[in-house]
Amino acid sequence: MTKRGRCARSLALPLALALALGACAREDDARDGEAARGATADPAAMGEGRGVRAAGLARESGEALAPPALIDANYPVASAGDPGWEYAFSAEVDLDGDGAAERAVLVANVSLHRGEPAWDDGQVWQAYVLEPDGTRTTIYSQYVQIGEVVAAISLSPPDGRPAVLLTERTGAGVRVFEIGYGGPGRVDARRLLARETPGQFERLRSS
Repeated sequence: MTKRGRCARSLALPLALALALGACAREDDARDGEAARGATADPAAMGEGRGVRAAGLARESGEALAPPALIDANYPVASAGDPGWEYAFSAEVDLDGDGAAERAVLVANVSLHRGEPAWDDGQVWQAYVLEPDGTRTTIYSQYVQIGEVVAAISLSPPDGRPAVLLTERTGAGVRVFEIGYGGPGRVDARRLLARETPGQFERLRSS
């Protein structure tokens, strides 16, 4: 397995943890008598091991957010391959249903040294969608302290419209967002999970 492949596999683990935490939260809600929707993972992978995974989630679940809530305007727009923005993942999928595949991209402000990311205490992460003609829509831009972001594509949501799934893990907790894309500049977002953790947790690694 290549170093990039190892990075992609390790990045998938926080997503699994986030979905597990979400399952625990749904069980708690059920005991309190509240209705809850579940998340179902699709084992198919997107992007040939490049960090984007397939998962199906109920679009009607979660808390609706104004799209700007996920974009910190203090950070300039960056693209995969820009100096210092070498840690990037992507997948192609028709997100807006127009018959043409867009490219969903996740990139972190970190350089690679001998194929491995040179992590700092925190990085700026950005996610964006590119139309075939190059038109860009930024869907996420945040500084993540002592953590990372994992991207996924929901291929089989109940409403038939794929979406971008972002899992944000920090030393303080885990947040999961589902972001729908309806064309250039047209974005809707939901927070599916927000769970604080009692201190930092260690990621499982391959033995």
